[in-house]
Amino acid sequence: MLLAAHAPPEDASQRACPRCSTRPPNGGAPLNGLTLSAHLVGETLLEECSSCGGVWLEATTFDTLIKSRDEQGIVLSSRGPYLELEAFERSPGGLVPTRYVPCPHCQQLMNRKNFAETSGVIVDVCKPHGIWFDRDELGRIIQFVMKGGLDESRRRELERMAHHLSEKRANLLAMSSPMMSQPEPYNGEWLADVIRLFKGYFF
Repeated sequence: MLLAAHAPPEDASQRACPRCSTRPPNGGAPLNGLTLSAHLVGETLLEECSSCGGVWLEATTFDTLIKSRDEQGIVLSSRGPYLELEAFERSPGGLVPTRYVPCPHCQQLMNRKNFAETSGVIVDVCKPHGIWFDRDELGRIIQFVMKGGLDESRRRELERMAHHLSEKRANLLAMSSPMMSQPEPYNGEWLADVIRLFKGYFF
């Protein structure tokens, strides 16, 4: 039973399911798509497909969810089909063809990404607008976060960045002239590397 609170925004239920919709050959808005059903679970607005059990979360909503242990507990206790962890275990063996799906908001094809690089859950991401979770994926992500998986992933990334920067500094020192008392000044590339490493990590 879903723990609905108050009515969601009026436009939240106008989006079509990216998994069940049929897109025209030349792109554009989905045709014959099932409309997502919007409801609140605690303070988290979920837009769910009643056919495939997938769920759409806007980017800001998901960011709030993964930072709030209370909200994670509320969503897990709702027992919606998007949380059926048994679905993953029941999945038939063999390879399933990869299918890129359109963002329910802007209709552009979303990128597929292993959440936090180590979760093993491949989600469909539209960076400006949100994330599409196929049936059971949201539950697996929440469990991953609650068990400390996201913190561990961040720790590993910071260690990797520190190692990378240490190697760059060593290379710069090695390239410096032995006649110079100080290494040659940095040219700013190391800062670009730091920004590139951070950019897009969590989304």
